[in-house]
Amino acid sequence: MSGKLPPQFMQVVLWSYDLAKIDRDQDWKLIITQGLNFGSEQVVSWIKENYSDDQIKYVVTHPTRGMWFRERLQKWVTYFDLILDPLIFEIGVRDLNPRPVLTEAYFDRIGVKLPVKYVRKKND
Repeated sequence: MSGKLPPQFMQVVLWSYDLAKIDRDQDWKLIITQGLNFGSEQVVSWIKENYSDDQIKYVVTHPTRGMWFRERLQKWVTYFDLILDPLIFEIGVRDLNPRPVLTEAYFDRIGVKLPVKYVRKKND
């Protein structure tokens, strides 16, 4: 299995994960997200060598909710000359402030009905 493990220097961007349990083929979305968001030149070079442009572009155009720094996501959208729906971009950006309007719009867009206790009152 060691051939499928990320190299030890990736621990810096996967700090909360046990590298011995990370599979570079199965966990590619996590590895690419963390690497592009937090990685050094060495990490980014490794990602580019081990994953296709299509895989990297997929991760950038389908950002995991709340995982990206705004500047880093914008950097990679620009780098690959991609067009990203503004709602999807914003939902991918980490923000510690509640954004109920954005959250409702996102779940509405993907067709998920929020439980009543999570829906804003119209006068909020």
